[in-house]
Amino acid sequence: MDSGTLTARAKGSLSEFSIRGSNPVTLPLMAQECLLRLLSGRGLVNSKNLTATISSSGREKFTQGRGEDPTDFVGHGTHTAGTAAGNFVKKANVLGNGNGTAVGMAPYAHLAMYQVCQSIGCFESDILAGIDAAIDDGVDVLSLSLGGDSRPFSDDVIAIGAFSAMEKGVFVSCAAGNSGPMDSTLSNGAPWVLTVGASSMDRKIKATVKLGNGQEVEGESAFQPAHFPSKMIPLVYPIGAQISNCNHDSLFSTNVTGKMVICDRAGPRIEMGAAVKEAGGAALVILNKETDGCTTLAEAHYLPASDLPSLLSSLSRGPNLESPGILKPDIIGPGLNVVAAWPFQVGPSETNVTSMTFNMISGTSMSTPHLSGIAALIKGAHPDWSPAAIKSAIMTTSDTTDRDGKPIMDETLQPASFFAMGAGHVNPSKAANPGLVYDLRADDYIPYLVDWVTQTSKLKQSLIVRSIARR
Repeated sequence: MDSGTLTARAKGSLSEFSIRGSNPVTLPLMAQECLLRLLSGRGLVNSKNLTATISSSGREKFTQGRGEDPTDFVGHGTHTAGTAAGNFVKKANVLGNGNGTAVGMAPYAHLAMYQVCQSIGCFESDILAGIDAAIDDGVDVLSLSLGGDSRPFSDDVIAIGAFSAMEKGVFVSCAAGNSGPMDSTLSNGAPWVLTVGASSMDRKIKATVKLGNGQEVEGESAFQPAHFPSKMIPLVYPIGAQISNCNHDSLFSTNVTGKMVICDRAGPRIEMGAAVKEAGGAALVILNKETDGCTTLAEAHYLPASDLPSLLSSLSRGPNLESPGILKPDIIGPGLNVVAAWPFQVGPSETNVTSMTFNMISGTSMSTPHLSGIAALIKGAHPDWSPAAIKSAIMTTSDTTDRDGKPIMDETLQPASFFAMGAGHVNPSKAANPGLVYDLRADDYIPYLVDWVTQTSKLKQSLIVRSIARR
């Protein structure tokens, strides 16, 4: 469930979503009739006035008089779907980097995609309509790489929809958000969903910047053209009055032609690079803010670049504002420099004319489908397990140390707190056979919700009394 879906017209790397032949493993994820949506999906747009039509190709779409196909217009939905359940694709890469075989976490799972967002945002009615449609279709796992600010559960449509899904035995995983690294920035904190944070992995697309004094600073970039000369070029730091020093006005009022342009990390970085290229810059260096720590991102820029300096610094942190007594996030999974399917070309057009398109992006939106796919595998191994049992298996078998047995570090290279990593980093192999699970049914949440409502009412009353007393 995301900002976009695939259509049967898509080509190239969307072979990740081709219908498979006889499967050695069949997971009971979807009824057979849902296979027709494997390449098409649904578009749910403002369900207050929905009309449903089925095209000759079998695509089902919901419209509000827009007449649009449920096409992925940003790539986010394609990427997350490929991460969760993409097929095996050899020689996958992003601008020649990250070469290997791309495959989703549960490649034999049946996949249905629901478009609940559009270019102007995500209507609450659409999100609820998408969740209801998925429940009706008989899904076992819902993956939501979307969210907003923390809000009371009674006003949180994702929490409300996820509760209905959980009642029907549907496992729901949600992105924790990318508003960190400050405390209490987390979203999707309902206890009946798996709230997923993002961690790094052992992929690093190095892009080294050598300074005039001989010092070398290591960063990352997915675009590293072989023809870029190794000679020294001037550095320039534009002065801008806006949030970013590399805005249109500052770039065109500063002579950046043929120079390496230094930009503060703020706003969309790909668009920042495009602006630098338009202004005549030869290369781009993106400087982290202090709060970004040592996190670097390998992105498909439009010109030679290096993102200069773990957990992602942007990972939203707990504690959960609405229910501080419940630890959130629940788990972390791979979310940094994730390679997955993309519906269109990336980087400079003249360098990336290929039959397969992939992209490398980062965030809790990328870690969430990793966990969703793992949940699907667990559900296939244990079809009688409830969503709470699957969540328990994932959390109780997680790791709090890295491969070398050292503590998982945050963006400051200090041991990560539980408000950053939850129970720890997912360990799929162990989660399939945890030995012991803690189970809950929908009714078991009722006493908690009653207490939550009581405590919330007391807090509101206390705030009202304080407000009156100050007058």
